Amino acid sequence: MLKQNAQLDLFYLDGSNNVVQASLKNIKSSTTVSLLQTTVIQSGTNVNPSSSLAAIYMDASYGWRVYYQSISGSIQELVGGNSWKTGSTLGTGISGTAITVSMISVPNLNVFYIDYSTSSLYFMAFTYDWSKRSSPCPQNFK
Repeated sequence: MLKQNAQLDLFYLDGSNNVVQASLKNIKSSTTVSLLQTTVIQSGTNVNPSSSLAAIYMDASYGWRVYYQSISGSIQELVGGNSWKTGSTLGTGISGTAITVSMISVPNLNVFYIDYSTSSLYFMAFTYDWSKRSSPCPQNFK
């Protein structure tokens, strides 16, 4: 049984290619969800209109990480807590590449995307700093 109100955060691209965070809540014992607020966390001037998004909440000290593809093709990181800021620039993906983030434990992240130059799956790992890009697949596997 829930002891507190549940909150859900959704991330999406709006019609102007802005990356938006929508925060919703559910009051315990209620069947309705209420919109708390929507916040533009990245201006659409740098966001590829065919970008996918990947988001993960790490914990209270690390906050949110959201990944999107820029117009130039680079995978960009947004770091959020009480406010949002631009984080690291990762590799360059094929336009519209799927982006996925997974967390093993705080702060161990893996961000996956299809690399522009090789058309292969690559990932970058984070543990206090970003690793060089790596491929989970052997080089002769396509």
